[in-house]
Amino acid sequence: MIMLFIFCMVLGMAQCAYGIDLKEEAVDGSNLSVVSAHASWEAEGQWYRACVVTLNNLGPQDMSHVKLSFFYDHQPFQHTGTDPFSLQSVNDGQNYWTTYVSDWVLPIKAGEKRSVKIGFNFSDGLGNEVDPPQSFIINDQEDSPVEDTIPPSVPQNLEAQNIKPYSFLLAWSPSTDNVGVVGYNVHYHPVSQEDSVLHISTALTSIKIEGLEPEETYSCRVSAFDKAGNQSGLSERLSVITSQEGVTPEVTGRKALPYVDALSYPTPDALAMVGLSGVTGLFTGFVVARDKKACWGGYSFVYDSNTHMEESADATKSNYLRQFFDEHPDSIISIGGAAGLPMASIKGITPDELCNLYEGILENYGIKALDFDYEGGFLADTSALMLHTQATRKLLANRPTTRIIYTLPVDGSPGLQGFNYYGESFLTLLAEEAIFPNAVQCMLMEFGAGSSNNLFEASVVALEGAHAHMKKAFGHKWNDQEIWQHLGACPMFGKNNNGKVFTLENQKDLNAFCRQKGMLLMSGWSIDRDAKSMEGIDGHQPYDFSKEVAQFSLT
Repeated sequence: MIMLFIFCMVLGMAQCAYGIDLKEEAVDGSNLSVVSAHASWEAEGQWYRACVVTLNNLGPQDMSHVKLSFFYDHQPFQHTGTDPFSLQSVNDGQNYWTTYVSDWVLPIKAGEKRSVKIGFNFSDGLGNEVDPPQSFIINDQEDSPVEDTIPPSVPQNLEAQNIKPYSFLLAWSPSTDNVGVVGYNVHYHPVSQEDSVLHISTALTSIKIEGLEPEETYSCRVSAFDKAGNQSGLSERLSVITSQEGVTPEVTGRKALPYVDALSYPTPDALAMVGLSGVTGLFTGFVVARDKKACWGGYSFVYDSNTHMEESADATKSNYLRQFFDEHPDSIISIGGAAGLPMASIKGITPDELCNLYEGILENYGIKALDFDYEGGFLADTSALMLHTQATRKLLANRPTTRIIYTLPVDGSPGLQGFNYYGESFLTLLAEEAIFPNAVQCMLMEFGAGSSNNLFEASVVALEGAHAHMKKAFGHKWNDQEIWQHLGACPMFGKNNNGKVFTLENQKDLNAFCRQKGMLLMSGWSIDRDAKSMEGIDGHQPYDFSKEVAQFSLT
């Protein structure tokens, strides 16, 4: 048997991993697939023989492409599991042949063996007197056989990190070897299912194990392997209990809650606006970071032109808009927005401190819900987003009936529909952290140049795309109908900044579409704009859009 060890570089794109050590990012270009290839004759024969070539992918990566080459005097021909052969060159009297392994044989998964057959004719009748091919080259990579029978040391110090309901990071100390450790095989299973051991491989000293069940105990062991395929013994067993699944507050009837820019001047009369429009309440924005505080607009003080009083802007103790929230406790304070930074961006803040700010706002105003309007560069701040999820899990543990809403940008351009890359990644993070929001609201505004000029049509494209992204993140928790129930719509009334106009007819059509899909939240930017004359809308009367939004909540 002739052994050849091939190192096939597996190139990967760096992936975004919120709040996790870089060693978890297994797809980083450093991983190798270690493949042994050996050939043997299937049977004796003077004039014809079939050669069986077995490819053993020792891992840690699957192989989806195999180019097989070798030197041999006699002409091969296609038998089983290969494409036709082509003669590439002649070197020292030997012909150099190349073929590709057929797609139906692939992929060769890490730890798996696959065989192909190659036929040879021997015109000299000496088939029984020759050896099979002595050297193989796979994917244009060649290495000398490794004469090594010493296995690596057993991996030590297994540790579980970043434990979540559906995943955890398993890490260990590196093994040693006389030649060099190439990778690790990880074996895990629920302790209640000893016969259901799963296997994954990695070149790193950690790997993310996912697809798990909440509050389940998993048994984990790790072995190391070297270039020669020598396997170490199994590590000591580590038991890991996944965390509890988050609680999703109950979804109730349809809500009509447009935004109000609470920091605009003159100060919006929120009480009057609700009364004149008939909406069920308001999203009030925005509370943002100031030092280590949560402050209206990021100010120290805020002046209320309705009461002619200057109030503290600290939303954990301010009296600003106090009367409005007393009379409309189902209204929602929005954190973030386009102009300010959320408190999760505060340098040095801890999850406990951030949770205290969230709880302080809820307690101060006697409200039951928070909206996190995350957009712009903040959505790319992975460490801040991870900090936010940690604080939110603490908040929900302390106040399980708190309603959590996220407002994220979407696009209505075909091919770009739904959330952007950062929004989609954030949804994945929420699902991994078992944070199941009461609603994820889509900012149906400022669509790209490829979107329809009919902003209702563009909004439908955006919402359908958002539903697909939500299904990808939360499909293990909610069915299609439940995903629609957890989506919200927030168009920009009238003329958008890009010049496109969202009309009153668009709002009526959007109401009908969202009702038909079973959506439960309709918003809009913004009621204070709607209270004035609106550019681009002929015959607009105060609160026309908000009154139409209010119709969404009516049966």
